[in-house]
Amino acid sequence: QYVPFSFSEKMATIIYTLGKYIQLLIVPHPLTHDYYPRHIGIMSFGDWQVLLSVAVYIGLGVLILRGLSKRAIWAFGLAFYLITLSIVSNLVFPVGTNMAERFIFMPSVGFCLVVAVLMRKFLIKKNTDKTLNIKLLSIALIGIVILFGLKTVLRNPAWADNYTIFTTDIEVSENSAKLQTSVGGETIDKYRNEPNLPLRTAKLQNAIEHLKRAIEIHPTYKSPYLLMGNAYLYLDNHAEAVKYYETALKLDPNFKDARSNIAIAYRELGKKYGQVLNDKPKAIEYLSKAVDYNPQDGQAYSYLGTAYGMSNQFDKSIEMLQKALSLRFDKQDALNLSASYRFKGDIAKASEWQQKAENAK
Repeated sequence: QYVPFSFSEKMATIIYTLGKYIQLLIVPHPLTHDYYPRHIGIMSFGDWQVLLSVAVYIGLGVLILRGLSKRAIWAFGLAFYLITLSIVSNLVFPVGTNMAERFIFMPSVGFCLVVAVLMRKFLIKKNTDKTLNIKLLSIALIGIVILFGLKTVLRNPAWADNYTIFTTDIEVSENSAKLQTSVGGETIDKYRNEPNLPLRTAKLQNAIEHLKRAIEIHPTYKSPYLLMGNAYLYLDNHAEAVKYYETALKLDPNFKDARSNIAIAYRELGKKYGQVLNDKPKAIEYLSKAVDYNPQDGQAYSYLGTAYGMSNQFDKSIEMLQKALSLRFDKQDALNLSASYRFKGDIAKASEWQQKAENAK
């Protein structure tokens, strides 16, 4: 959908993932919850891994046909593996992602059945010492339980929460734009209110690095641009926040979160230019953009009304302050509105709003 590739490349990529499933069943390492692009890149039939996967699955098909004619249990296990895998393989229909370890859960039943049959066949032979056979079988089973059980126990802590699983698996799926974005987003959520300012700054900068990597992998992916804007917003770098929100909106003009957040960034940028830098024209410019993006932001109208008042544009000041007060009543806005009316010479209106301000709790 985002990157054009041929039917041949699509099939090669799918077949590669099918081979990857077998590898994970035999050697479940390394594990990750994220196989999104480009953790798995676009493959071709010139890649040896794809050719090996083709050869393995052709071999499985031949074995199934031969085994089922003899009613072999192992053939049923292989058939069960292929049938249950087919519905999540992307060969029959697209399933929404190119690969996921959870998809191999049901097929693993067939795989385990085949392993059990093979162990019985090669470790328990006729006309041999049965005690020795049982010992060999026990050793093999204990070895499997220990190795796979240990892998399970070591993997479990990674699933403690989203932040842990994302920051753990990024070591494996570093080329996944989705996971780089997830790490950035979770890091922002976790540390945006961190009271330790140096730690907070360092973590937000780290989140930005992951999001930059996501954009590098997938330049038209809108989510990392939104999150970059959020990170800069929490770092009080409102100009940079605006830049990334604007890019997100270029990719998707109807991106609701980007529209609401850019309004906040423009509001804070306008406040800074008005209250700190004493640049009233710039303050009015940015605050006007803030209310354009979010006409329901009473605070932005309040700042804008104040900026117009300080610029002696009292008609605009009155208009903006009235909008602010219509969205939520604020005593200071009422006093500022009274002042603007007074400077215009409308003493009656000035007194009216002065009284409303004084009566407010």
